[in-house]
Amino acid sequence: MTMKQSINRLAIIGAAGALALTAACSGSDSQGADTTKKPLQIFMSAGVTGLLAPSQKAVERGVRAKIETLNAAGGINGRKVELTVRDNQSDPTRGV
Repeated sequence: MTMKQSINRLAIIGAAGALALTAACSGSDSQGADTTKKPLQIFMSAGVTGLLAPSQKAVERGVRAKIETLNAAGGINGRKVELTVRDNQSDPTRGV
C-alpha cells in the first residue's frame, strides 16, 4: 500500500468515526436532565499539522459541514452541536 493510499484510508476512517460519534449523540438523555439549552460538545483529535495534515483538514471540513447541516435543521434533539479540534501533530501518541 502506498503512503497516499494509507493517508486516504486514515482520512476515511477518521470521517466515519466522527460521523458515527455525531450519530451516537442523537440518543436521549438517560438521566432525564434538561439538556436542551446546552450544546452537544464533540471533540476531535486530528493531525492538523504533520504528515496527515492535508487529509485531516479535509476530514475536519467534512465534519464541520455535517455539523452546520445538523444545526441548520435544529441540531440533534433540539440541541446545537459544537466541534472542538485539537492538533495531535499526526502523532498517534499525542491523540491520547
